[in-house]
Amino acid sequence: MTDTQTEKKTFESFDKFDLKQFADQLTQYLLIEHQFVEGGYVLSLNSEFGSGKTTFFEMWRNELASRKDSLRVIYLNVWESDFQGDALLAIVSRFIDTFKDGKAKEAKQKIKETAGKLSKVALCLGNDVVQKLTGIDAVKAAQHAKGGDTKTESMTGHACFDIYREKQAVFEELRRQLRQLANQQKRSILIIIDELDRCRPTYAIEFLETIKHFFDIDGLIFVLGVDCLLYTSPSPRDRTRSRMPSSA
Repeated sequence: MTDTQTEKKTFESFDKFDLKQFADQLTQYLLIEHQFVEGGYVLSLNSEFGSGKTTFFEMWRNELASRKDSLRVIYLNVWESDFQGDALLAIVSRFIDTFKDGKAKEAKQKIKETAGKLSKVALCLGNDVVQKLTGIDAVKAAQHAKGGDTKTESMTGHACFDIYREKQAVFEELRRQLRQLANQQKRSILIIIDELDRCRPTYAIEFLETIKHFFDIDGLIFVLGVDCLLYTSPSPRDRTRSRMPSSA
């Protein structure tokens, strides 16, 4: 592999469509607009599959990385985590790995523990978890309940509520920790979500829901690179309207 192939793509060395001006305008727009919304700011950058979104994102983030007075950038290729099926851990992992300073070390460790706990509860809501948290064998309880055992049925219901409260408490704690870490940063954080249109539709939806519920935090900016036409079947007239007015 040659040095040219491994060289970072920049607007100066790789821009074939004169997109530097568009990138600068987009950066300025995000810096201003995100201040006027409550919580996180989300923008969808729509362009057809194969039109160069990933290349544009690489040039853009390298440009921003060279400017210490601009946005702090996190890049996430969603398709790479599609097969794992855990959107929360995918975002949290990339999010906390970005902060290298020693001050964030303790906060990062707490976030890892909380996110791991939440994902474990979400993925393993079976009889073993119910029994561990409440001391109730849910399978046997359900069998007794079918036979008209109202006492056992009541115990099963309480177990379900205990699990719900446990999960909700961890959910709120993780949001608090993420918000605290983001608020400690001096610059607003741009999170580029790429290859969303290559994922399974169910995972893409889960990913968007995760952003909405966990990362609706002041100072966070999400830019989603998508081809909306893959999920819709517009008329030719609508197809023209939905295209982003650039080559990216």
